[in-house]
Amino acid sequence: MIDLITGTLSIRQAMRILIAAVTLSVFATLVRLGPFSADTYSFASNFAWTLLLGLIMVATFNTMVTRPLIGIIRALAVINPLKAGLSTIATPAGHENDELGHLVARLNLLLGTMAVRDCERSRHQEALAKSEERLRLAITATRSGVWDINLETREHWWSPEFPAALGYAPDELVPAPSTWRSLVHPDDLPDIMKKWDARVQGTGKTFRLVYRMRSKSGAWVWVKDRVLIIRNNEGKPRRYTGVMRDITAQKLAEDQLHYLSTHDRLTNLPNRNLIQDRLAQALAGACASNGKVAVLFLDIDRFKLINESVGHEAADGLLCTVAERLPDAVGVSHTLGRLNGDEFVAILAGVGEPEIARCARAMLAVMREPFMLDNRPLQLTASIGISVFPEDAADVVALMKHADAAINQAKAGGGNSYRFYTAQMQDHALARLALEQNLYEAMERSELELWYQPKVCVHTLKILGFEALLRWPRAGGGYVPPSEFIPVAEETGLILPIGDMVLETACRQLGVWREAGRRAVPIAINVSAKQLKNRALVDRISERLGYYDLSPGLLQIEITESVLLDDVEMTVALLRELRDLGVGIAIDDFGTGYSSLAYLRRLPIGTLKIDRAFIRDLPDNAEDATMTAAIIGIGRQLGLRLVAEGVETQGQLAFLRAAGCDEMQGFLFSPARPAEDFAGITHYNTHGNPANLAVLPPARAVNARA
Repeated sequence: MIDLITGTLSIRQAMRILIAAVTLSVFATLVRLGPFSADTYSFASNFAWTLLLGLIMVATFNTMVTRPLIGIIRALAVINPLKAGLSTIATPAGHENDELGHLVARLNLLLGTMAVRDCERSRHQEALAKSEERLRLAITATRSGVWDINLETREHWWSPEFPAALGYAPDELVPAPSTWRSLVHPDDLPDIMKKWDARVQGTGKTFRLVYRMRSKSGAWVWVKDRVLIIRNNEGKPRRYTGVMRDITAQKLAEDQLHYLSTHDRLTNLPNRNLIQDRLAQALAGACASNGKVAVLFLDIDRFKLINESVGHEAADGLLCTVAERLPDAVGVSHTLGRLNGDEFVAILAGVGEPEIARCARAMLAVMREPFMLDNRPLQLTASIGISVFPEDAADVVALMKHADAAINQAKAGGGNSYRFYTAQMQDHALARLALEQNLYEAMERSELELWYQPKVCVHTLKILGFEALLRWPRAGGGYVPPSEFIPVAEETGLILPIGDMVLETACRQLGVWREAGRRAVPIAINVSAKQLKNRALVDRISERLGYYDLSPGLLQIEITESVLLDDVEMTVALLRELRDLGVGIAIDDFGTGYSSLAYLRRLPIGTLKIDRAFIRDLPDNAEDATMTAAIIGIGRQLGLRLVAEGVETQGQLAFLRAAGCDEMQGFLFSPARPAEDFAGITHYNTHGNPANLAVLPPARAVNARA
């Protein structure tokens, strides 16, 4: 019996049970016999049977109850409380070391573990629900439709966003390949299937497709499909899944950007990029067919002056009208484009020289038709330069360069004409480039000189001032005409440093004459449009006058009419600052521009210089005489001082005296000369010869109107 007990229990636990059984037997025997019985045999007999019965009961309890409980405890003991998320095991007080305590502890552990795992499962389910919600929101926000094709089960599925992207309700489209094919644009479907088959036959996992699908409204929607191929172990597709997104807005934006990159924004004609592309295509076709290709450059004559006169907005309107007219002259079968500014280009393919010339004449003719500007007719002309493939060049760049050289020759000939390219024109273009480079070098070496032409009183022939004029000595002798290098300086921006040099030299010369005791008279310098747009001009002039301690009235600036009409408000403000400083202001070459009396009244000017074109044929040309007299009359009415340019004869001098002109300059008296040539010369005699009189003492600055 003890072996039976100790087979399942420890010795300590077995002894406890044995003591308990003996105590129970004694108590039971005493109860049966009574506490005062003297029958020892009966007591021993009953005690033995009772003890035996107790031991049997204990053994039975141990076998049927304790052993299974111990097995359960041992089974529960394999549970790791740390993995279950528990750090301690709750046990009943007083039973920490017995079977009951262990059983309760392990049961508590089991229940706790089940609770923890239930919480984890709930948390995982909640996280999964949130993840699915985020995915749904992402798909909805990006308007992406998810689709799936299971090749093994033949199941087809797409998300509600797929039909929604095409304007359909989810139940209006059945997920099936046939449905998808019926919606794809017929022109796109062959290319899609070709690309799809190629990808499937390969080993790649993903690829993209861009195509059009018909929406419910009938409009075509651009979509981008990103397809994922899921393959089996043998590399064969077993499933296709993908994301379809509406990219119509993006596609339209791309098309718009492409259009803007190939077309002129003002006229909507092809721009330089598209012109060069089409010219390259035309040359390729001409090579295959032994044909000809002509490039015609058209440039509006004097457009810069027109732009400065009428303003940029009105000039843009003129360019749009030109763009509307030229296609009728060029023909719809040829390409017409705009390079930049007022430069247009036509590409004629498969034509001969007579057809090229006819087209050029037609373009010039439509340009000569009056243009309406502010309900007034405006007459325009143009110049055209032509180069022909293969005679003149064999590539795009050379053809366009030669056409540009030809147009320069057409302009040099007076404009309103066309010129075919010749080899001599290339020589002229190279000479122009060399002139530009030489001008840069001349500025670096300070080779430009400032000469002075006197302005003489019409009545007394006294020198009242000088105009400072640029001279550029040639390396081999002679001088480069200003008409050649001044336009180059304007185009390259060199006119700004040249203008600073002229201002510096003129102020320094005034200081030299003053120190020499010469009678002080003003020096006029020419100011370009680029200089007038520089707000620092006033400060620069003020600084130089102060440096040489000169009265502002000794300096005069001359500007042309065209300069006045470009941003009138800014020009007027700047000229007023110069007038307030005390500097004289004159309009040069008056009568050749577009200025009106309204402008003359607004401008703070003191002098009008009549252009030599009106003086040249005086007094014999009645029209010029009338115009000159009218200009002098207008100037006097406005309180302006009148100066005639280009006076060369005594007849011109007599006419100007009679008409009331104030001053004159020209070869009758003196061409422009270095400053030292005028030492001691204060006036001229009636025959235009200089008179060397005694040098007068320095005088106060002569006012521009004095």
